[in-house]
Amino acid sequence: MSQKVQQGDTFESITATIPDGATQSGAIDMRGTAIFGVLLPSGFSGTQLTFQMSNDGGDTWVDVYEKDGTQFALTVAASRYVIVPVSDFPGAVTMRVLTNSAPSGDDEDVIIYTRTIG
Repeated sequence: MSQKVQQGDTFESITATIPDGATQSGAIDMRGTAIFGVLLPSGFSGTQLTFQMSNDGGDTWVDVYEKDGTQFALTVAASRYVIVPVSDFPGAVTMRVLTNSAPSGDDEDVIIYTRTIG
């Protein structure tokens, strides 16, 4: 289902930092927003992003899955912008980003682009 930009929509970028040596970002507040894109930095070392969500503020995390039962994953590379269908993350209150390869030497900032919903 495609969603059109409507008058009054606002857009925001949220930085999800994956610390040096780690494979997941900290918690990202997604209340009132829907993700539509992800921008990877030039030095990004991973090839895949997956996501976890929490509806209790980050105490309990669950992996995000597609309707067909497969884990939602984005194939990514350094210096890429990847489109995420807005309908893929309805209802997420808190989210975090996971990568299949930990950064070595520096933190990696993944930029999450969102728009307001509601």
